[in-house]
Amino acid sequence: METIDKRDLEQIVRKLASNEMAGRDNDTFECEEAAKFVAESFKKIGLEPAFTGSYFQRFSGRGFKGDAIIGSNVGGLINGNDEKLKSEYIVIAAHHDHLGKYYGKVMNGADDNASGVSGIIELAEAFYSIKSLLKRSLLFVSFDAEEDGMVGSHEFIKSGAYKTKNISTMICFDLIGGSMFKCVKDYVFALGAEHSDVLESLIDKSASIQGLNVTKIGIYSIGSRSDYSPFKDRKVPFVFISTSTPWYYHTEHDDPERLDYVKMEKIARFAFKLIFAAQSLEQKPLYINNPKVSVRDSAQLLKLCEKLLENKEEFEWTDEDTVFIKKQIEKFSNDENQNDFKMKQIVQETLIHMVLLALRVKDKK
Repeated sequence: METIDKRDLEQIVRKLASNEMAGRDNDTFECEEAAKFVAESFKKIGLEPAFTGSYFQRFSGRGFKGDAIIGSNVGGLINGNDEKLKSEYIVIAAHHDHLGKYYGKVMNGADDNASGVSGIIELAEAFYSIKSLLKRSLLFVSFDAEEDGMVGSHEFIKSGAYKTKNISTMICFDLIGGSMFKCVKDYVFALGAEHSDVLESLIDKSASIQGLNVTKIGIYSIGSRSDYSPFKDRKVPFVFISTSTPWYYHTEHDDPERLDYVKMEKIARFAFKLIFAAQSLEQKPLYINNPKVSVRDSAQLLKLCEKLLENKEEFEWTDEDTVFIKKQIEKFSNDENQNDFKMKQIVQETLIHMVLLALRVKDKK
């Protein structure tokens, strides 16, 4: 874990999110260069090629608009040592593609998702240094064409290169370098673990990183937003790690200078502890179909609402915001709303308002 360093994270982000990479739109020269960079990084660390002697998994599929998509996933492998468990895999993933150019402006995608790719490369190096201690095998994958509808991860699952029954856990990183608001600058969200009691417990045990607030929220609150989605569809236990969508999300302002590399280092170290604990389990985590966690989530959202009221000066705040947030606090505190279906609706509508509020922060430096 000590090899995980903010300077290395920044160096990787600056490489992938440079103007020369032209936004890394899939099926472009620049996106292929990004894939090659990840493959070279895996090779330099010492990871084995993950796809029948190759670091690349070429694929073709359909995007969310129905258009034909061509891309390259990149994978590197560290084999486990336990005779019984080394045939099980923990997938540690991010996506390296972004949006390319919009109206002549380069969408550099530093947070989305050069930050996540830097995280998995640093984690690969950290785990390779202790590979003799690993029970399960660790599969590091950088997916392509996430922005087109998680095409790369869907094609990875469809390919059967690694059968989902042999994947014990999936850890997904997307947007880990920023903060939704300044008043939650120490927050990172861990979503989806509610589908496994074991992963929920491991998060709690791994979250003791000074200056980092690891907050669990149910994945229902955001739906299918990143490459965990096809794994979830196949009932693979997973954790989605993200700092959420800041004001510069999917704009030309998502540049390396905006990221908090100290925070990224803390997130990667938290993830190291979580993954090490997960690969050490004697039994594969079980997937829970319909976890009821909305009451727990309401307590988390209540805290966030109170923070917003305390930090109104951070935003272009309106009277309507005050009315809405106070109304949500009342809903979270009302015993009549403490059933799963109703509370999920309240959680979702609150998060939507927070995402829109993030667009109205005053300080856009």
